[in-house]
Amino acid sequence: MVLQSSSALGVFAKLPPEIRLNIWEHLWDDLFPFGVRNFKLPKLYIGRTTLAILRASRQLYEEISHHLYANLTLEIHISPRYFAKDWALFICKNPHAVWRIESEKEAVWYGFLDFPYYKAKIEIVLHAPSPDDPAQVHLVWHRAHKIVDFLNQMPVLRAVTIRLHPFGVENDWCRNGRANRSIPYMDLRDYDIAFLPFTRLRNVEKIEAVTHSRELDEAINWRIIKHGREYILRRHWILPDIPKYEKVARSLPSLSRSSEATGEDQTEIASAVVLEANSAQRQR
Repeated sequence: MVLQSSSALGVFAKLPPEIRLNIWEHLWDDLFPFGVRNFKLPKLYIGRTTLAILRASRQLYEEISHHLYANLTLEIHISPRYFAKDWALFICKNPHAVWRIESEKEAVWYGFLDFPYYKAKIEIVLHAPSPDDPAQVHLVWHRAHKIVDFLNQMPVLRAVTIRLHPFGVENDWCRNGRANRSIPYMDLRDYDIAFLPFTRLRNVEKIEAVTHSRELDEAINWRIIKHGREYILRRHWILPDIPKYEKVARSLPSLSRSSEATGEDQTEIASAVVLEANSAQRQR
């Protein structure tokens, strides 16, 4: 915690540090002006507050902003199951708050366009689809693209972690030490299909992909994720050999349940990532 000297805080210097910290805690209402929507509770509206105090002096800004943003993490959970009113689950870990978001429009309504992504860590939690139901990995692909469309509206994303996570106790990304492949005609494992939409992310300063277990970590062939991560960070490459590129590209459009993707086509970058990763492996 950064606590400023008394001379730098004006009238706030008359308050003990622990009282000042309690005051700064109440400023969270401005970061989440519509309150907390827990999936077990109805919508809750809390009136807007203001963070104009941050502009009062550099010393106040440093003390308050450090307290507000220290260890701030936003989790975005993507489920493989279909629920009519379920787009993603947003969880703020500090302080703890939960929103079940039904659409991008609702995420905007809750103020997530104004969330301090440049200060926060973003964890995107991809829950494992059932290897016996190919429609689930399609849904993860589709929802991931929608999340990317939303995050690409932000000027900068400081740190993004993509976490491969089981779904309950029944589904994981691998079985008996082997990674799942729900769609037989595609030479892609489910974890690659889930990761590829994120190669469209822009303005990312740092990105990593992690697993929840050693078994999954050893079951994964990391080449596509590795090349996808490198592409996200450099955002530039020369399009690979066209005939080979088109062969890979033709296998991906069937994953797209919608043609509403903004910016790059949903399959263009994904196809190029796959081809570059495969080419690099053959050259070894």
